[in-house]
Amino acid sequence: MKSDFFKFIKSNFKIFDIKNTKKESCMIIDRGRPMSIFSNSMAMRIINQRFRFKPIIFSHNRRTSWQIKMYSAFGKFIFINPKNKKSFLNFNLLAISLIKTIINFFRYYKNFNKFINFFKLDEVEIGHCIYDEYIKFNHRYKERNIYNLNFFYFLLGKIYLFYKMKKILEVKNVKILICNSLDYATYAALAARIAVKNNIKVFVADDQFKIFTNQKDINNSVFQLDKKNVKKFFLNRKKINFDDYFKKRFKGLIDTTLTSAFDLKLGNKNKIDIDKKNFLKKYIKNDEYEYVALIAPHAFTDAVHGFGKNFIFDDYYQQLEETIKYLYHGKRKNILWLIKPHPRSGHYKENGIAEKLVRKYKRKNIILLNKKISTFSAIQFSDIVITGRGSIGLEAASLGTKVIIAGYAIYQNLGFTIEPKNKQEYFRELENIKNFTKLDTKKAQIAKKYLFYFDNYRSLLPKNKMNEIDEESKDFFKILEKYMKKKKYLSDKYYIFLDEFLKKIKH
Repeated sequence: MKSDFFKFIKSNFKIFDIKNTKKESCMIIDRGRPMSIFSNSMAMRIINQRFRFKPIIFSHNRRTSWQIKMYSAFGKFIFINPKNKKSFLNFNLLAISLIKTIINFFRYYKNFNKFINFFKLDEVEIGHCIYDEYIKFNHRYKERNIYNLNFFYFLLGKIYLFYKMKKILEVKNVKILICNSLDYATYAALAARIAVKNNIKVFVADDQFKIFTNQKDINNSVFQLDKKNVKKFFLNRKKINFDDYFKKRFKGLIDTTLTSAFDLKLGNKNKIDIDKKNFLKKYIKNDEYEYVALIAPHAFTDAVHGFGKNFIFDDYYQQLEETIKYLYHGKRKNILWLIKPHPRSGHYKENGIAEKLVRKYKRKNIILLNKKISTFSAIQFSDIVITGRGSIGLEAASLGTKVIIAGYAIYQNLGFTIEPKNKQEYFRELENIKNFTKLDTKKAQIAKKYLFYFDNYRSLLPKNKMNEIDEESKDFFKILEKYMKKKKYLSDKYYIFLDEFLKKIKH
């Protein structure tokens, strides 16, 4: 089916071409997924026609792979494969990388926080990206002394990759970079940060369109708030029944962007709804606690700084461990601290890790939330919620519960979050009884508005008709062939919107 599609497209289309192009180029860093390839190719078509930039496809997939055959079906391009040692290996860059690795390995020895926040190469901030990828494997976030030979070799590889990507961008005279993800220290993430430092535009085509031109923006989240979009989003909407919406939402009956319906079902479906008084009486066996605080950690390996570089702990695991440790030595006995592990702990192979910390710092008023209790109830009967910057913070505020965050969040600075600037402030806020009161109605309503927006902002982006087809479907390429044959993409609202959006790129 794929081969038939490739033959058809190749014989009928030239979406982009290397003929009659300038010295400048546009480079796609391939993610290897059918819809990403299609969307990237549509963007390349516009850029190739408008600016006459040479098309380049950078991919770890070989030329014989279906991914590269799909790109080849759409047009002619320059192909770069990092697995090609002859073209990718550069001994001069390797020597420079080794020297840089030795210098920086000892400069940041035993201080990962400084490495995360201050490590740069040629004024490009990448320490947080390297750290995120390093701790992604083998639960390395649990090892506080992780400056070892494994990290040395890992750092060497990433520094070399940095200089190689920088060289490619220079030699190929890249003026626009197209990526689909900016997390971890991947080819795309490093190239994108090098690009914005060198005045190369970075276009991200994923859940939304974004053009990055500076390091500050690219080191926040791709999903960062744009208040102009919020205004546009609500402009033509009728009055929203928030109560009805949130009932359906927490049951996982609505497909949402901020929190997946799957996670919402895990946290609420077939779970017990209960109020504070009955919870304390039934599950705690006493009601001596005046306050209840819910601590909701993230998945520990899930791109800590991909959601924003600014975070007052090294990672999500350190936040949970140091929080529990602080509370273990705390003086307040009238607060019940409930630890609620992330609903997808099993997916990330993190089952039992949060539980182990609770056992390590065993104290009567620090316990795990009973798995039978719904997240919806836990938020409602808690007097405060503590998170890193998770969606539960916005959910809590929407339900009138105050929330403490530990770093950049897409919903910060909106008036309903407590935002400590460092660890000292964070720990002070944990036991500040002034925080254990409900949000006023106005602030809760503002939080509801933004939760609704983040759940549904994708509706601002016209749907690509092809996105309605499961890219895993055996008929995907058959359907795509019909779509291309009739040239429907040219009248697709998604493509027209993309065309208009890319006009923001001036050259």
